Amino acid sequence: MNDDRKKLIEECKRIEKDSHYTAETHFLIAQKLTRKNMIIKYIPTVVSFVSQAVLVYAIISKRDIIFQLLSLLISVGSTAVSFFNLLNDTDKKIKEHEFAGKMFTALKHEARSLYQTFEPFLDEQAFLREVYALREKYNLLVKSTPITDNKSYEEARCRIRSENY
Repeated sequence: MNDDRKKLIEECKRIEKDSHYTAETHFLIAQKLTRKNMIIKYIPTVVSFVSQAVLVYAIISKRDIIFQLLSLLISVGSTAVSFFNLLNDTDKKIKEHEFAGKMFTALKHEARSLYQTFEPFLDEQAFLREVYALREKYNLLVKSTPITDNKSYEEARCRIRSENY
């Protein structure tokens, strides 16, 4: 095997590794957003329900107006948080990160199969074109998927290294 072919195989391995880390980062972000989404969707609903129940109780039992106003303010605050959640559209962000994770996972498998399975059957120019196309696909995915953050990347890297995911 000549040096050029070795370089192309190394490039496939680099694309595979980069795709693996990027996919894991997107899946991790989607997981975090899902947890956050559960909290910001259900807690305001529960708080609003309890507040309404307290308000009804206060009205029926003729409690202080302060008690009623406090209950009303909590309910209004909970409604504002719910409205903010609608504008935030966390569900869309979760789907975008899950989709990005799937796309990078598919690219990872494509890179692996190219150098492990198909490489022996391709002449050097065909192999070069395939590797170049993979790199371009990776770059396009990076440009078109949601941005990740360093903290999530580091967490994903630790999970991959410990093989605990």
